Amino acid sequence: MKSVLIVIIIFFVLISRTFAFGPTSLTVKSAEKVNVYNIHYRTTIVGTVKLSIINSKNKAVFSEVLFNTSSFVRPYNFSHLAEGEYTVILEDKNGKQAEKIWHAANRVTANISDKLFIF
Repeated sequence: MKSVLIVIIIFFVLISRTFAFGPTSLTVKSAEKVNVYNIHYRTTIVGTVKLSIINSKNKAVFSEVLFNTSSFVRPYNFSHLAEGEYTVILEDKNGKQAEKIWHAANRVTANISDKLFIF
């Protein structure tokens, strides 16, 4: 009987741990201002988040680490960057997610619709 109780407790611990890390949401949208993109991040747990912006030559043009956060909406100004494709990569406890955008200088453009999930 004691071993059955232990198995049940272990089962519930594993289940609760599986659902403890909720899904992460990453969205990049053009802002109303020219050359500015709003990055939206949301998850269910507070933690450390690393955000990187990579150009088409696979070079990091911007990177920052945010501590003790579970969600944010932040504007990023691309006015100093050349036109082209950029990848926004977000890393947290749930892994990595990436979203590609096409930046055209001095005008607001749409996002590339394909989201990349990196595990």
